[in-house]
Amino acid sequence: MKRRFFNQTRTSIAPGRDTKLKLQMIKKPTLPDVLPAPPLTETPNVPMVMPYTEIPDADSLPADAQYAGANVTSITGSTGAGDYQDLFRFTWDGGLLEAATNGLLGSSCDFDTILFLFDSTGLYITSNRYNRGPDGLAGSYISANLSAGDYLLGITGYGFAISDSGGVLIYDARDASGKGFQHDNGSGILTSWGWGGTPSPAADPSTGNYTIGINKRKS
Repeated sequence: MKRRFFNQTRTSIAPGRDTKLKLQMIKKPTLPDVLPAPPLTETPNVPMVMPYTEIPDADSLPADAQYAGANVTSITGSTGAGDYQDLFRFTWDGGLLEAATNGLLGSSCDFDTILFLFDSTGLYITSNRYNRGPDGLAGSYISANLSAGDYLLGITGYGFAISDSGGVLIYDARDASGKGFQHDNGSGILTSWGWGGTPSPAADPSTGNYTIGINKRKS
């Protein structure tokens, strides 16, 4: 028989006798006081490290650029015979970007590099071939104040040039004599890479391993 509980006296009638049962409402136990949460430990303002490694071989044109992530802090990879350029897409949250292979920002390289920066469509922004780092390492260094968005970071060896769809040189790493002068010939959208000097890449490959250091510099 289902029993009902009331905060009053009730008569329970059973065959042969009357029994008065005084039923008291059961008092809900008092819950213990909730202890306050311990104070949160303050975390030092340490920048997040977001390294990226080339998988397995980055392409060289904007449509197929390998995505390195958002606010990446380094890109590690290599170039070699038949693989003279690597191009990476990354997402930037805005601000002054620095990128280097000359020992700054934790970077390194074992060949004569050129760094290129493009917008998301492949429109040329800036480049650098030769910038000696603090330990005397000859590499590259670029900086640019960028709005938030996607960008392309390219790397190749000294001697290569880039052209737009009309065949107009955007960047030529060598002059006609093959000497080490760089020329920023206007601005356009990256469509092709080519060898900008002599000897041919087979004789002078300018390839190897690299780590591009990337940093958001406070203005």
